Formats: sequence, C-alpha cells, structure tokens
Amino acid sequence: MGQLLKKDKRPPVKIQLRKNDQVKVIAGKDKGKSGRVLGVDSATGRILVEKVNIIKKHVRKNPAKHIAGGLAEQEASIAVSNVMILCSNLWVLAFRPSRLRTYYVLLACSLIVASLVPMSTFLNLPGAARVVVSCAVVFVPVFFAGVIFGTAFRDATAPDIALGSNIGGAILGGLSENLSLLIGFNNLCVLALLFYAMSALSLRKQT
Repeated sequence: MGQLLKKDKRPPVKIQLRKNDQVKVIAGKDKGKSGRVLGVDSATGRILVEKVNIIKKHVRKNPAKHIAGGLAEQEASIAVSNVMILCSNLWVLAFRPSRLRTYYVLLACSLIVASLVPMSTFLNLPGAARVVVSCAVVFVPVFFAGVIFGTAFRDATAPDIALGSNIGGAILGGLSENLSLLIGFNNLCVLALLFYAMSALSLRKQT
C-alpha cells in the first residue's frame, strides 16, 4: 500500500471519507478514474485511492520478509479536493439497502426510457429543463448501478474479487461505450440493459 504524507503542525482537515469508500477523481492526471479509499490523513488533507496516482519506488532487499528489492509500484496520496464520493455510496451508507430487486427494476426502467425516447426529444426542451432532463437520463442509471455495486460490495465475503469484477465491468463498459458512435446512444442503453440483466441473474445464483 502507498504511503500518506507525514503529519505536520497544520490544523487537521475535516474529511468526510472513510476507508473503503468509493470515490471518483475529478482533477489531476487521473481525472475520471474511480477507486477505493485505502487511507485518510486529516492532518494533511490527503488520501490514498486504489490504482490512482501510481508511482515507482526503490525497495530494499529484505530476505527475512521475502522482499526481492528493486522498483515497486504503489499509490501516492492525492488532495481530498481532487475526489468526490459517489452519491450512490452515500445512499448505501445512509439507507443500508438489503434487497436489490427494487434497484434492478428502477435501473431497467431508466435504461428502457433512455433507449425508447430519442435524445433529440430531451435536447429540444427549453432552457434549464433541457440540461436537467438530459443529465437525468444519463446519470440516473449510473446512480442505481452504483447502489447495486455498493450494496453488493458491502455484503461481499470476498471484497477483493468483487472489486476486481467491478474493474472488469468498468473496462467492458468503457469499450462498449465506444460503440455508441456506431450504434447510437439508444442502442447502447439496450446493451447496458443486457449486461445488468446478466448481473442480476449472477447475483441471484450467488444468493
């Protein structure tokens, strides 16, 4: 695991994050990445996020601890202002959902609406309504998907496998997103609906 900066004499920074929270990087070289919080240092206002701000560090050889030595990669701390906690994680922390069927249904409904209604319908709305409705069409499914993952991750008996599966899903989603240039946004929503249907079936088999 990476290392946080050493504490100094500055007053502590109030950080509304805890270890294992899922955050998204909103500034810096890793902007757009999401990851799990590995550590929080309120003295410096910095946090460690898994797979974010990776640096290489020389490690001394230590046979007693089975350390070969050489160059090793690890996370370096970033300013807490560079990340935001995902709203879906706040929902999971506040309401502690136990059954995901409702969220899968709401996710499916939001994707169906997005797939059936042409985006031009939302873009032709006047003024602020266009911005609000268009953003809702895009981000409401993301919210429900986040609640599903946050709850599944919270209850997972093997969180490392759950996190790895999520990373794999994020890669698949990123590759599929490029298909929107060929098949259009509406058909991309249909593809997402199929992916989450498989997710629901997989989760059902596990329980």
